Amino acid sequence: MWNRDSDGVPYRENLYGSHPVYFEQRQSGTHGVFLRNHNGADIKLNTGDDKDQANDSIEYILTGGDLDLFFLAGPTPVDVSRQYALVVGTPGMVPYWSLGFHQCKFGYQDWFEVVEVISNYSASGIPLETMWTDIDYMDHGGVFSLNQERFPIERMRDIVRHLHDHQQRYMLMVDPAVAERPYGAFERGVEMDVFLKTPPNAEYYRGVVWPGVAVFPDWLHPNASKYWTEQIGEAFSPQTGIDIDGIWIDMNEPANMCRYPCLDPADEAKRIGVPADPPPLRDPPRALPGFNISGPEHPSYTLDSSWSQATYKAYTENTDTPQQILGPRNADAYEEEGL
Repeated sequence: MWNRDSDGVPYRENLYGSHPVYFEQRQSGTHGVFLRNHNGADIKLNTGDDKDQANDSIEYILTGGDLDLFFLAGPTPVDVSRQYALVVGTPGMVPYWSLGFHQCKFGYQDWFEVVEVISNYSASGIPLETMWTDIDYMDHGGVFSLNQERFPIERMRDIVRHLHDHQQRYMLMVDPAVAERPYGAFERGVEMDVFLKTPPNAEYYRGVVWPGVAVFPDWLHPNASKYWTEQIGEAFSPQTGIDIDGIWIDMNEPANMCRYPCLDPADEAKRIGVPADPPPLRDPPRALPGFNISGPEHPSYTLDSSWSQATYKAYTENTDTPQQILGPRNADAYEEEGL
């Protein structure tokens, strides 16, 4: 078990997450064992012959940490499941709308393409419960930023308004890595001293993620939760940001694209090609029924119609409807690519 973010994982290898727990069913009942250890591990099931089950064993090989085992007595599979949930915690109740059809992909060129997808669902008679947008909306991949040329805040608010008027929802992606460059999220984090540091000189721990060179909040820092709550509140407040309905939590393994020992993250970011150059700017190429794409920047188009724990805490403290879906990285399995 070695949880990581990778875009090229061999068949049947681990990817984003794992649960180091097993259930064993015997004639006498069911029991379970959970290993609470976040380090990389090999777990081997050693079996004897069919006649000598006394030689069956399980072997834990860990790269570090404690051998912290929880024995779940059962005696039924349902009981073991409940006992496991008491140890690791139960999931939050999902809102009803999260069970509908959702549209998500990486690579939207601009706000108009998002609008076009929404419009095409309607024109095709396909029910769409929720629209998602990946990091395309960010300014060169910087979390809590907005590419004002391709995803201007006025247009993003129009998208939300249209979706809400049609009883639909909108979700945006949020990454934990913060771009190390002069902008609000980074400067506020420096001010609150919340980013991870490395000994002996207490310099920032720098990695490489989608915005290029990035720093990471230290979630054990006493100011970290306050910092994240402030950023969530400002970015997604109806008054100061975009009034979304839920958050797609991404890159939460955590992910770092910089090869160990990452002595030169700037050079590594250049080698990888992050942040990527944004797609070319364009005017809206066509009118879309139900949307107003006119405005001072597009005067020739007119229509009559208008158109993990810290993030959950931050979002629920900044919304009047707390039971919102928080999409983890594993939610990629639900994407509908290319629509």
